[in-house]
Amino acid sequence: MPTPTSRAPGPQFVAQRRGEEAAAVRERAVRAGPVRHVRDVNLVSPILGGLLQKLFPCRACPWSSETVAQAEQKMAALNVYQIDSSGKLPGNHLAPPLTHDFNSNLATGTEPYHVDREQRAEYGYSELKLELARSSLHGLTAYQKEPPVLLLPPKTSDTAVLFCPGFGRCADHFELRPLFKEQLDADLCGLDFAGYGRAYAYARDAGAPHLPYNMIQATGEDYTAALEQLRALGYSRIVLWCNSTAGLTVTLWLSSVAAPAGLAAVVLDSPAWVFQPSVLFGLRNRLFSGNYCLLKWVASLLRCVPGLVLATDEPYAASDPPTDAERFAIPEALWLDTAALLTRVHRFDRALSPQRGKPVFAGYMGKMIGIQQELRERHLPCGPTCLGDSRIAVPALLLTVRVGDETEDPLAGVIDGIEHRDPHLVPSLVRSLLPRFYADGASVVVERGHHEMLLASEEVIQAEMLAPLRELLLAKAPPPPTAPA
Repeated sequence: MPTPTSRAPGPQFVAQRRGEEAAAVRERAVRAGPVRHVRDVNLVSPILGGLLQKLFPCRACPWSSETVAQAEQKMAALNVYQIDSSGKLPGNHLAPPLTHDFNSNLATGTEPYHVDREQRAEYGYSELKLELARSSLHGLTAYQKEPPVLLLPPKTSDTAVLFCPGFGRCADHFELRPLFKEQLDADLCGLDFAGYGRAYAYARDAGAPHLPYNMIQATGEDYTAALEQLRALGYSRIVLWCNSTAGLTVTLWLSSVAAPAGLAAVVLDSPAWVFQPSVLFGLRNRLFSGNYCLLKWVASLLRCVPGLVLATDEPYAASDPPTDAERFAIPEALWLDTAALLTRVHRFDRALSPQRGKPVFAGYMGKMIGIQQELRERHLPCGPTCLGDSRIAVPALLLTVRVGDETEDPLAGVIDGIEHRDPHLVPSLVRSLLPRFYADGASVVVERGHHEMLLASEEVIQAEMLAPLRELLLAKAPPPPTAPA
């Protein structure tokens, strides 16, 4: 069986793929009809919504681990690939003929090839498992949790930027380490939460009986342990860079604790504060509305059956278990595939950030809705005049794209043939919540960004993300000590 000789796509191949994507965007825009928005109709009155919660509480409902195991075995089977006898390298979304590997987890014989292992070695990153005070995922009782994992470069600064990934992702932007050092004099570190990325993979490989992929836990123990470890390593200024789901959970954590020692700022990278209605069963999660009460009850029901698979992200109908033909087929482009190639080549490990057959569990969605609503109730829209200013005091930088897929204009957010729209959130509503949650927040609209901002080009990251972050850190820096008289 042949061994791959190159693990990066050539520039001509990338240019061709970008051109194809631009043509596809134009074609979709021509064929697109007007988008029909779901009105926030008062389907269930607040009184009835509260009554439903009282009548049908859900605290310790049983759930089946068999469904979870089946979904995750299927996901794992679809995200590791074999090199076929013709010498082509299947397993990524690029159209054949394939002459280079982009980011697939290949296997020669019985030994898989790990992209993550190569990337960490190239950029000098090591792993460190964190010790937690408690060991249970939120909503689960019979699971021995693998601890979260820190990704650490050699220490060259007193400032650390800790990237905290969103749902389905792991910390893997190692190639940006020189840029963060140059622009911020900071070490770019990473955190894989318990149940995410490497922590998930290690628990799975250790034979965990059931492991709901990315089942969210929002107790804050991962953040607490990571900050304690970074302080112990000598970092005196720490920035949390939290994407999507992490942007939601870090906001809940910071609203529950005093400002942690050493935390200089938090970057909120497309925080999942406001889902598009299509994600929430056609409903809008607005305070004081019938939909809001209905969603509160729906979230309670979803948490009753956390192992229920609501959807998967596979772009085709696969057998269960998948056949060899399906396992080795070249999948269509998904969101991460496209974003990781179109503005700069970012290689990610599919075993840690699976893109085929990735399940969305009811427990995850129920918890997300619950946290969104808890934050709205903690920080009422009347602002600091309600019950005193209880907003988060940690300085915050919010990064969002201009629009999401909810826009009626099919060309909105399309720049040079590339879509820069958020597929999951309503960016304008996310921006409106920043002053409700954070007392000291700044907002930047990144026109050429993505839902995960660090997938943008290095030029955009430098000019539109790191530059305002540098200004924020300089403005909040403690004054230098005065010389004795």
